[in-house]
Amino acid sequence: MQNPTTYGHFNSDNTAYVISDPATPRHWYNYLWNSEYVSLFSQVGQGESLCQDAVGNRIPVVSARMAFLFDTDSKTFWSVNGLGEFTDFKCTHGLGWSEIKSNQAGIRSGFRIFVPENERCEIWTIQLKNESNCQRLLQLTPFVDTLLEGPTKPQAYYLASGYFDTEMQAAILHKHLPYADGNETFNYLIASEPISGFDTSERQFIGYGTRQRPDAVAAGRLRNSDCETEKPILALNIPVTLDPGAETEIHVIAGAALSIKEIATIKTKYFRNNQVDAELRQVQQTIQKELGGIEFETPLPHLNQFSHWWLKRQISLGTRWARVRHNGFRDLVQDIGAMAIWNPTEAFERFKRVLSFQYSSGYAPRTWLNGEILDKGFADNHVWIAFTAYTLIMTTGDLTLLNAEIPFNDA
Repeated sequence: MQNPTTYGHFNSDNTAYVISDPATPRHWYNYLWNSEYVSLFSQVGQGESLCQDAVGNRIPVVSARMAFLFDTDSKTFWSVNGLGEFTDFKCTHGLGWSEIKSNQAGIRSGFRIFVPENERCEIWTIQLKNESNCQRLLQLTPFVDTLLEGPTKPQAYYLASGYFDTEMQAAILHKHLPYADGNETFNYLIASEPISGFDTSERQFIGYGTRQRPDAVAAGRLRNSDCETEKPILALNIPVTLDPGAETEIHVIAGAALSIKEIATIKTKYFRNNQVDAELRQVQQTIQKELGGIEFETPLPHLNQFSHWWLKRQISLGTRWARVRHNGFRDLVQDIGAMAIWNPTEAFERFKRVLSFQYSSGYAPRTWLNGEILDKGFADNHVWIAFTAYTLIMTTGDLTLLNAEIPFNDA
């Protein structure tokens, strides 16, 4: 196996890993999340995102994400994901954020992403600078494919409706499904700048092309397509004019709302009140506070670099999202036990949440997903409760933790 320094390096304080070669052996993902939304973002911007409520009902939001630039004069296009022909590539995976930087066709670009602390969404910031000696007329096209209706199949039934809400200036996919206390979702894509076109139909947007070469992008214009009983996507067209040396910044939000009003609230908060950078700073502060405290020091520099921030960050993911594919009781309790060593207060809160899925008989389920508790006959799930409780008590010295009352899932 090749040394990871072949592809990049940690920054000076080890709070970020900088990837200098996009052709890593496999996608290198950063995981970005809050209690209800998780997003995977690789060194070229790929990865899924989804929402999950308290009992495991899920809303798929992203199965692929791209941000394209079309040059009106040359009739050429490229992505800011670091794919295709480019120079000066760099992807930085930080604590709670990632950013891809590259230079293509005389346009220096940045593609940053993070998940805010509370909303069911991910926020992109696209930075563009014209390093050529002439004015550039560009079209930015953020694009989200989604598994809201599952993968594309010739004989599939698609029930979501796709349209453009002119008041919200949002491309929206509406579908009935159970989530939290409701039964519908409005997946959306919005931007901080004026919109000149949209698509919600995969057939109209991708056509006979691919996710990395959609027909509508190659043609230089979106189709303004609604979507009914066919595979949906979300895409917007944003005109950008840059004089030589000029630069701009455009924010894009992809997410799932339980009402149209929620989209309006998100748009006002982050675009009209310009809270994007402030929210990212808050996310970073919260993460560093959660992960701080105990430090690792071993004779192995790479182990030290990984352990102080990134091992704890990975464990923290496990205490909330298990392995993401489902909510494994055993996985969650084991990782909570590990978190108890450096942050017992937060670990105890997450422990109580997971214990609420235990049965009054003492047996614990394998997982919960799509609104159901799934047992699957695993015999060891409940065994790990004692190990984690022991670690919490030995770390805190607080026996009163045992007096906390948590309701069982059945009594």
